[in-house]
Amino acid sequence: MPLTGFLSHVGQDTRHAIEMAFEDLGASNDIELVFEDEMCNATQALTAYRKLVDIDQVDFIIGPFCGQSAMSVLSFLNQQKIIAISPGAPDNELSQANDYFFRTRVPNKVETKKIVDFLIEKGIIRVATYTAKNTFGESFKNSFIEQFTAQGGEIVFSEGSTDSQSEFRTEIIKIKETNPEAVFLVPASRQQMGIFVKQTKELDFFPLIVGAAVTKQQDLLDAAGNAADGIIYPYTLDQQNLFPKQEEIYNRFLDRYNRPPTMEVLNGYDAFQILFTKIKECNANKECVRTKLNELKDFDGVTGLVSFDEFGDSQVSLILKTIQNGEFIRYEE
Repeated sequence: MPLTGFLSHVGQDTRHAIEMAFEDLGASNDIELVFEDEMCNATQALTAYRKLVDIDQVDFIIGPFCGQSAMSVLSFLNQQKIIAISPGAPDNELSQANDYFFRTRVPNKVETKKIVDFLIEKGIIRVATYTAKNTFGESFKNSFIEQFTAQGGEIVFSEGSTDSQSEFRTEIIKIKETNPEAVFLVPASRQQMGIFVKQTKELDFFPLIVGAAVTKQQDLLDAAGNAADGIIYPYTLDQQNLFPKQEEIYNRFLDRYNRPPTMEVLNGYDAFQILFTKIKECNANKECVRTKLNELKDFDGVTGLVSFDEFGDSQVSLILKTIQNGEFIRYEE
């Protein structure tokens, strides 16, 4: 998990969810939890992985959380036959058949398709993209551009941000000059996204802003204020229509940590539930666990019924959400 760094708040919350699942399933008699900090950095993730595998002698990992982190350890997972389930890595490049990597997060090609279909249906064909300059952002950008142009859309501008950038006016002016109808916005952090949309409004530029599921974070609202209103993004959780299991975990997390759980938090809870259940069923035999994960169908999770496809990718349905008066709500026509 990214326990420090620019995504530490999400990593810490996901850790809390894993610990909750650990308690709920009474797992302390069977397994031990060991946490390492990947910092959402490929080099650090590889260091953390080697410590877990070579020193702690783990056989199963929940993570890595970030796409670049997962990409850095993927070949080692397969070589050393270490099973990993990521609650957060969305990169399309992680979709590989017959490997040891699984994820409760849907790949970004599923998210971008939801947004692309929405834009095309609305008759929006001129779009700018502004995404993070890392594997996370590049994967989202490439997926969006491929799907959007395949349906007749036009990309009028494509640039991106560094992890630490906090000033976007120069890029926003360039985007404005291309006269897009919408901007596909997935920078490195939601704080950056908030700053970007606020500076957009300050420059009297009002395109439709569409994003990815990571849009739903308090950091965005803290940075953007009312400027965040109207952003549209795909998501797995409808807070207004929770089913009983979701509502119970949602409310318990909110009571314990004084903030609502995000999609990644629930993905972390499900990752532990799924992995621990299969470890128990297989008496910790790794190849048995891997086989059962490959065959996973309609697992009753807090994100819904979870299945893995032939690439180990989660198959759950998405809805569209938006921001209205500082609240994340379901998008309605």
